[in-house]
Amino acid sequence: MVKRGNILQNSFWYGIEIAADIVLGAIASIVTARVMGPELLGHFVYFVFLTNVAGRLGGLGMASAAKKYIAEHLARDEKGLVRLVFFAVLRMQTVLAVVIPLLGIGFLMLFGDPTHRTMACLLVLSIGPALVSVVPAMANVAAESFSRNVPGALLGLFAYVTTVALTLTLDWGLVGLASAVLLRRSVEMTVRLWPAIRWMKSLPVVPSPEGLNRKVLAFSGQALAVSVLMIVVWDRSELLFLKQFSSITELAFYTVAFGLTEQILMLPNIFGGAVGAALMAEHGRNQDRAGERAANAMRYMCLMVFPIHVGIAALSSPLIRLTYGPAYLPAIHVLSIAMLLAIPKAFFWMPWSVYQAADRQATMFRWLLAAAILNLTLDATLIPHYGSIGAALANGISQAFAVISMWPTAARLCHLRLPWNSLVRIAFAAAVMGAVVALAPWLLHSLAATVLGIVLGVLLYGVLLRLTRALGQEDGEAFSQLTGRLPGSLRRLLARAVRLLGASAGPVPQSAPVVD
Repeated sequence: MVKRGNILQNSFWYGIEIAADIVLGAIASIVTARVMGPELLGHFVYFVFLTNVAGRLGGLGMASAAKKYIAEHLARDEKGLVRLVFFAVLRMQTVLAVVIPLLGIGFLMLFGDPTHRTMACLLVLSIGPALVSVVPAMANVAAESFSRNVPGALLGLFAYVTTVALTLTLDWGLVGLASAVLLRRSVEMTVRLWPAIRWMKSLPVVPSPEGLNRKVLAFSGQALAVSVLMIVVWDRSELLFLKQFSSITELAFYTVAFGLTEQILMLPNIFGGAVGAALMAEHGRNQDRAGERAANAMRYMCLMVFPIHVGIAALSSPLIRLTYGPAYLPAIHVLSIAMLLAIPKAFFWMPWSVYQAADRQATMFRWLLAAAILNLTLDATLIPHYGSIGAALANGISQAFAVISMWPTAARLCHLRLPWNSLVRIAFAAAVMGAVVALAPWLLHSLAATVLGIVLGVLLYGVLLRLTRALGQEDGEAFSQLTGRLPGSLRRLLARAVRLLGASAGPVPQSAPVVD
């Protein structure tokens, strides 16, 4: 059985990594966008997109295999097989980490634009450490030990932000930004790899079972096919159409909105990533409780996802004006659309984890293929006429289709029964809150509208949750357990806040039980 303590602990460590990425990454992104301007930013993000695609194609197949088989063998206490899988995947990934950058640099030397060739070569070189880093990262996730990934992520992020600051101060231009990406990925790889190798070398040596490499390669091939479609559906394939049919500034406007949306999606991914890893591990131990775990996670994530996405969509105008400035005003409507249509994507972790754990990648491939065809069709139809707004519509609609279409089969596989009554009430509270908050930009200036909108949104959402009785006694009891390690005064304060929302668990004990 998956322990709630494991999920909470992993959520905490993943939360530290994500919080640092959101805060420092957002600051670096905003400052870079304001200093560089939409045109230079458009050129940079386009090359970053192309190298990310190459990296994902080379990395996701092997990474998925490492996570799946290491999780399964750890769950069965087959530590020798864990060692075999890790080093087999690491060897394959290292070969790709050498071959792909060499091919990319050769292509750039022959056909690349000389104006941006140095920047492009540095970005291509960064693919190598990114490919290697993903193996120890997935091994740590498979072991449900997210804390091991945090030092590399934080040090890499610090190196990136420092280099970006020097670039903007000393006017190193796009070459400096590309160097920041290369340095970040190199630091992250180094810090993650050596502890993972020491861990694996401490495991027992066992003979390699017949067909192990073939099994890993077969799963990796399936995962690679899925990854190609994932890139089309999830990874800004719209940039190719924007580059062809719109101005480079339209590409920058879409990237700003898409980047902000992805950063906000990191918040539910903190919890969703931990639950997804737990569900994959539980598939090798006990599947009976998987549906219950997923249903509870869904409900609590809805409490966070619905109001955040609806609230940011309502306040998109003052947020863009305050952060990116007047040069990026066309991104306002793009951000509103992207935020609302990204709500289903926040729950993609559930079908993704279940399909992989159950070896149902062929089914996932078919649904993603349909979503990819829909995405490309909408790209070709909408982007030539509506630019970045068309890109946001195409991306959001196809992603929503992908999640919704895969959900029924995944729900059956893990015996998931959604608490529809509670979810509808949460959605209603968020929708009413968003409609009221959307009035703030019409009545106030940007700073006042943002501050008042956030305060009003939080208070109104809480009142609506209580009035609709979206939370119940079981939520209060769960919250009491989850806050068991907090200091007594803080625990009682939070418990009173939860009771105000209508989730009462009775009197607050002086020492709440600690969840294992």
